[in-house]
This record gives sequence, C-alpha cells and structure tokens, in this order.
Amino acid sequence: MKGQPKTTDAQYKASCQTQYDQLKGQVMDRTRRQATFNKQLQAQGLPLRRIRELLYARSVAELREVRE
Repeated sequence: MKGQPKTTDAQYKASCQTQYDQLKGQVMDRTRRQATFNKQLQAQGLPLRRIRELLYARSVAELREVRE
C-alpha cells in the first residue's frame, strides 16, 4: 500500500506467534474446563453418555452455563 511502511518478516512472525499463543491459551482453557466438569459430573453419578452430550463441542461460555 502506498504511504505505509512494508511489513517485515519479523513483524509477520511476531504477529503469528501472538495469535498462536492466544489460540493455544483458549484451547488449553477449554480443555481444562471440560476435564474439570467431566470429573464433577462423574462424581454426581451422571453416566458418561450424558456427560458427553453436555460437554461435547461447547464453547467456554456454554461450559460455564453447564456448570450452573
């Protein structure tokens, strides 16, 4: 683009690393929440099939709702 400095390879790399770290953190948070909820629901005596229905493919926000 005119009037803007060219983005360097180092800037691209830093940007990609930042995005990767953010996504990794989100995935790890979701995985930890699922594991925690799984253990809690098992302790309450819910069958594994029902636990999977509750937890499978849920967002972090939805997992919070399941807990309540």
